[in-house]
This record gives sequence, structure tokens and C-alpha cells, in this order.
Amino acid sequence: MGDPRIREFCENLFDLAGAYLARMPTRDATIRLGTRTVAIHTPDLSTQCGIDPLAGLIHADPAPPTSDFEITCVDAGGPIPLPMGLWPSAWHGPLGVIPAYRTAPFRVALDRHTQAISVFHPGLGRGVIWTWDFSLMPYWAAATPWRLMLSWCVDTFDGEMIHSACLESDGRAILLVGRSGAGKSTLTLQAVEAGYGLIGDDFALVHDGTIYPVYTRAKAHDDSLALLTEPWTVLNPKAPNDKRIIDINDRVASDRQAGTAITAVVVPTQNTRSELTPISRGSAFRHLAPYSLSGLLGGTGRSLLRIRQLLAPLPTFRLDVSRNRDADLQHLACAWQR
Repeated sequence: MGDPRIREFCENLFDLAGAYLARMPTRDATIRLGTRTVAIHTPDLSTQCGIDPLAGLIHADPAPPTSDFEITCVDAGGPIPLPMGLWPSAWHGPLGVIPAYRTAPFRVALDRHTQAISVFHPGLGRGVIWTWDFSLMPYWAAATPWRLMLSWCVDTFDGEMIHSACLESDGRAILLVGRSGAGKSTLTLQAVEAGYGLIGDDFALVHDGTIYPVYTRAKAHDDSLALLTEPWTVLNPKAPNDKRIIDINDRVASDRQAGTAITAVVVPTQNTRSELTPISRGSAFRHLAPYSLSGLLGGTGRSLLRIRQLLAPLPTFRLDVSRNRDADLQHLACAWQR
């Protein structure tokens, strides 16, 4: 059952979260996570980056009387102190996650990038995120918030959060995967302007070969936005040298609970000419798995297996993107036809 010191810390943190909800003003929302729902409570504080994290999630409308999961965010600036953790710091992995055998029945991670401690109890479906200062949440975290905690939620029903842009046509989805800067977001937004449906631009939920939207935000650099023809709502227009956060809520596919069957995986790559080429599933795996897992502090014990299972039945392609809009979209359309 894990180390008793960690178990005591986690139990105390859950008690703290209950006291925080009872004494502090909070903002509350119920969001969709595929066919499940998550009740989220956050401090009633704005972020200095000016991006509201709750507004970037798929809200359940109407909200059910009870939810499958509950997540509470606690801010250290409140009057309720954080309990001390007395386990060795060497137990934290390189990305901050403590191995599950030490933390059972909880999951525990220290995210140094956001100065947050995340604790989740899979059996209860309940999580707590302690933040040093909620208002200092960086723009990229506010755009796609609480990815790690949500990945722990979906792991309980054998789902996986993956880093992918995703487009829909005729009820079928194509995943665009790969490293940042490869052209995924630009190609995705251009495809939406050309009439394709949008499921997501960053992280999405995959379960049983079906993909579901999780976030209503996209990210793009200024040079990518210059290639678009329609007006898009940018949430951080004055941020220097950063990716722009784009509100895509009114563009996301309307049937957000049913999900969309995945029909192919495409790896965009910058090149001088546009061309769609079949590639091995192993190559597609190398473009999907590392970027998904790095955004989730390494993922869970079954993440790699689920990604392999996702790719196993699907055709996989490389799309050389030339930034010739018409040629790129013409070759992208071919991925639905093969």
C-alpha cells in the first residue's frame, strides 16, 4: 500500500482541500472528459497571464447532479497551510513523478514548471492540486490546464491523453502529430478555414479508437497566424516572443460527448513541396509518444501500450508541408481516402 509517510501526506492534503472549499471563495465548473464528467474547484483568483483556465475546457451543459471525478485546486496564499512531506527527495523521478508503488493507493507528482503538487486517488476519483500561487499560472498551462490530473482520471477507464491536433470530415477523424513547430497548428487552422471540423489542437482524449475534445484553445506563432484568412480570437496578443493562444470554442465539433472514430494518423513535416507518403507505424509512434508523454510528466504505466494499440489498426502518413495552402490541403484530404 505504498509508503506510510506519503499516504499520511496525501490524506492530510485531501483534508486541507475540504477545509479550503469550506472557507475560501472558489470558482466551480463541471467539464466533459469523453463520456465522463469532472467537477473542478479553483481559487477565485485571476491569472496574471490573463487567460482563464476554466474557460478553456469542454463544459458539461447541463451539469449532472454528481460527477465521475472531482479536482480541487488549492492556493498557498490562503490561510490553510500545506502539510509537510517527509519522504526522500530522491524518490521523485526526473520529471517529478513518484513511482506508483511508493504512493499507492494515491498518485503523486511535483511539477516544477508550474510549482504545483498533484495528488490523485484512482479509487475515489478525487484529486487535489496544490499551487504555490494560482495567479502565477503560466500562459501555456492556463491554455491547457491540469493535463496530468486529467490523464490520471482517464487512466482509470483505460483512456489516454495524447498530444495531437485533430480534424474531422464525414464523421471520421485524422490525428496530426509530431514536435512543436512542425506545422500541425498552421495546417489544422487552415483546414478549418477550408471547411473541416475541428476536434482539438493540443491534447485530446483517446478511448477505444475514438477521440474526444478536451480543450477549446489552440496555439500558433505570429508567422502562422499571418497565413490564415479568417479572424481568430487571440487571448494573449501582447505577450512578447510567445505562442499566441487562440480561442477555438465556437469551432470545436458540436457533438462533444459522442466522440469521433479515428481513421488515420498524419505526421506534418516542413518541406519545399507538398506530398503525402505512407510511413511505418513505428515512425508514427516516435512522433506521437514522446511529445504526449513529456506533456504528462512521463505518462502512466500503460501509456506506451495504449499509444501502440491506437496506431496498430490505422494507416500512418508523413505529410510534407510546403505552405502552399491549396497543395497541402489537397494532400491532407487524400489521408481520408486511403
